[in-house]
Amino acid sequence: MDVNRIIKKRWAAKCGFTLTELLVVIAVLGILTAIAVPTYYGVTESSNRKLFETNHNIIVSGINMYMSAHNGAYPTDLEDLVRGDYILAEEDEYDVEGNKISFFKDQPKGASYELELTNDGLELVSTYKSQVKRYKRSS
Repeated sequence: MDVNRIIKKRWAAKCGFTLTELLVVIAVLGILTAIAVPTYYGVTESSNRKLFETNHNIIVSGINMYMSAHNGAYPTDLEDLVRGDYILAEEDEYDVEGNKISFFKDQPKGASYELELTNDGLELVSTYKSQVKRYKRSS
């Protein structure tokens, strides 16, 4: 009986982690975090860039579909592109200011897409951070 009690006391005294073991675990977690955070940032930035390019291409495709459906004629009103579902669905937001229309507000955050009706056609300027994409179609 005394032997069992002694074994239990020794076992109870050995339970738990030493300071060295805890420091090693903390160091390993720190290294893993240092590797994961930049990787996560790179993946999200790559995803944002791809979303920006996709949105730009959607607008360009919408312009081309409109012109194809209307025998090469430019829209007289930029809202014709939206009303005909060439670029956006009905529930999507857009802003119209005179002869300019803005799409996909902050998708991704900080991006802008402005389509302008000019005297000789259309001009789309899409910007995201330092990247600028332009599309111009003139008669």
